[in-house]
Amino acid sequence: LHGWESVSTAWSNDRELLLAFGAEVNLLLPPEKETTVGMLETYANQNCVKNVIVELAPQNQLEPNVVNMGERGVFNVLRLMDMLQEELDLPDTQYIFQQGNENLIEADAEGICEPLVSAGDWVDANQLVARFWNLDNMANPRALRAPNAGVVFNICRLPLGEDMASSCMVNAGDKLALIKTNPETIRN
Repeated sequence: LHGWESVSTAWSNDRELLLAFGAEVNLLLPPEKETTVGMLETYANQNCVKNVIVELAPQNQLEPNVVNMGERGVFNVLRLMDMLQEELDLPDTQYIFQQGNENLIEADAEGICEPLVSAGDWVDANQLVARFWNLDNMANPRALRAPNAGVVFNICRLPLGEDMASSCMVNAGDKLALIKTNPETIRN
């Protein structure tokens, strides 16, 4: 279990374990995916040990719904392994995204990103997700629209990472939004 600045997400190359954890947003990794050297997941994968990585957001905050998701997930894994004799406690809907299915919206100038949706929100294709205010011309903000339907992973808070300071103030080339697309939808 980790913490980060985006949307709570589980990821694994084991589909059954991934779904059993019970996160709403999931990334299914290809079995051959190389992971970071020195990480526990790398060791587990190299030794054929099932594993699921969970990023709980927001980082460094105790939000009851996120803590409950983490607790439910740990108990679900114990249920999957027959260590608890109860039914899995799953959300009504789960999304599985494949790695690489995403839209990335970048800034073309220095400015301010005004988010109109939040991380974890489902957006439709062409939906207004943010306004970009160019610092040279604050009178006419540019509408930022989702190119495809999907789940907002991050909006106006990039770069993302455990130790990255984020801000709505951006420079040309900075990432404004990350939207994961083409999910498989599971109704529980």
